[in-house]
Amino acid sequence: MRWIFAETDEELARREGALARMDAFWRGFAEHTADFSAVFRRQSDFDLVGWMRENLGAVDPRIMWEFGPAVRGEGHRLVATTEGAHELRPMVDALMARAPTIEGWEFYGYRMADPPELALQGVQARTGIDMSDAKVSVSLGEERTIEIRVCTPKMSFGANDAVWSAGLVAIEALAGEETLDRWIGAIDVAPMPKPEKSWGFAKSAAVDDTLVPLGELKPRVDALIERLKAERAPTPFAAMDPEAAEWSMLQLEPSPADDYPGQADLAIVRTCALDVWKASHGPGLFFDERFSAHGESFAFLKIDQEHVDPSARVEAKTPIEEAVMAHLAEGRRGALIASGTGIRYAYLEVALSDRERVGELRSLLQRLGVPKRSWLFFFESHLGGEWVGVYPDTPHPPVAPPQR
Repeated sequence: MRWIFAETDEELARREGALARMDAFWRGFAEHTADFSAVFRRQSDFDLVGWMRENLGAVDPRIMWEFGPAVRGEGHRLVATTEGAHELRPMVDALMARAPTIEGWEFYGYRMADPPELALQGVQARTGIDMSDAKVSVSLGEERTIEIRVCTPKMSFGANDAVWSAGLVAIEALAGEETLDRWIGAIDVAPMPKPEKSWGFAKSAAVDDTLVPLGELKPRVDALIERLKAERAPTPFAAMDPEAAEWSMLQLEPSPADDYPGQADLAIVRTCALDVWKASHGPGLFFDERFSAHGESFAFLKIDQEHVDPSARVEAKTPIEEAVMAHLAEGRRGALIASGTGIRYAYLEVALSDRERVGELRSLLQRLGVPKRSWLFFFESHLGGEWVGVYPDTPHPPVAPPQR
């Protein structure tokens, strides 16, 4: 369901219904805070879990929640979060924006980073595994992310799903869910390095001397985040001279299909932002702030060329590409950072200075007469459910079939 760019009568009605259920949830929450506090003191048998499931679940059953101690003062906190359903983020943001002011209560849209002792207590409570003897290494990874390796003596050299899960829970509890989503890439949970034995003689294994106690994870992650932020370009893409930029050509091998979600049919692409392209087309989460210090949004136009002769598709795309480049350059609205051709669709990838002004780009595309089956999508993982049709009656874009 589109939330930010909802446009059809059905979408708008569904969003209004969800907003009404949010308000009903918060009214009920305010009425039951005394019951909640009594449950926390173990002085009441009020069905807190059932109440949350019924009332917050009415907004969307995929929204996850948990209670904990307040962060800024005495009292309690409620966290409502998307967990792995990142496309729900605009809805959860709206939910938290409508939260009332209630004395002794704080409300958050992400799981918070807890102090090490409290975090490790929480990990043991949630998983049954004590991770206090684990150590961690933190380093820069691919696609402007941070890699984390947790080493624990509880992890055998075979598969151990429970310990692996405990390691992931520990990272989230120590770094915070928002940091985990936006900045942390590859994660590994491994056995603790130990001496090797050979022919009855002990010899030292290669020990990773960057391993530190888990309690040091957050300051090290925070330091690397600041380093990654400092390394971003000092000027926005909108200020780029496309003639002076270094462009790379890539060739892919898409498989023929009846239709193509995303950019599944992309065959040839030319880009001047290779790092952005690799990250936005890779399997990991993508967030704009990793690649721009100027609030830019990375997006792509998808234009149906089914009825254009395959030999003429690049030529047919050229005037559209030139018009989009001129439009974005005017007033530094943004920049074209990649151009691609697929089996069926043409693609233009852009860095937008202000996502709120997509209506101007939409109007341009309408004047150019692009096919009705043309859309604007966003690479940001939290905007995975959002898209903008070029015309008010543009149909829903093709989507990937559900996983079996």
